[in-house]
Amino acid sequence: MAAAAAISLYLGPGLHVVRDAVGRYEPDRPILGQIIDQSARWTSASRASSVASQSIPLREHASLASTVLGLGKSQIARILGVSRMTLYDWIKGEIEPQGRNAVRLASLGRLTTEISRDTERPLYHRFVETPLEGEPSSILELLLQDEWDEQQLLALLQRARDLTAERDRRIGASARAPQPPRTQQEAILTDNLTALGAG
Repeated sequence: MAAAAAISLYLGPGLHVVRDAVGRYEPDRPILGQIIDQSARWTSASRASSVASQSIPLREHASLASTVLGLGKSQIARILGVSRMTLYDWIKGEIEPQGRNAVRLASLGRLTTEISRDTERPLYHRFVETPLEGEPSSILELLLQDEWDEQQLLALLQRARDLTAERDRRIGASARAPQPPRTQQEAILTDNLTALGAG
């Protein structure tokens, strides 16, 4: 029987946990401190398998949701219907969410874990905060409602994930596009300044 791979989950500055082969979680300092195009990333020793939401302690779901959805802790607190202070107490493990809060946090964890399985890239914030094409409400607006339709949210999150990947491909393609020679760039700049009356 092969040994289980250790999983390293980087959730942001100061929020890094490692699950060892036995399944224990421990705070750790980041092994991989890279920032790629200003986006948080998470990594695993075994890229083929993702961390299941049930194996992540409940308190980690808020940080995971914040990273995956590209939202701040204040927005996550609003989604969960608690104060920021309460959210931070959950994250630090000082108190445990109870009752409806625990159920809502677990649901949010399931949704974000599902979306994070196929990508290391957080969702582009615009796709979360504004309605997707043809939709009356944004993902954030739906998450702020008292009751969630998890299937609808999952479908929208998957669309947002696909749109984020498409956006990243477009940006990557434009970054690789050949630039005109420096003399041509200077000529264009001079023409633009002249047209504006500043040249």
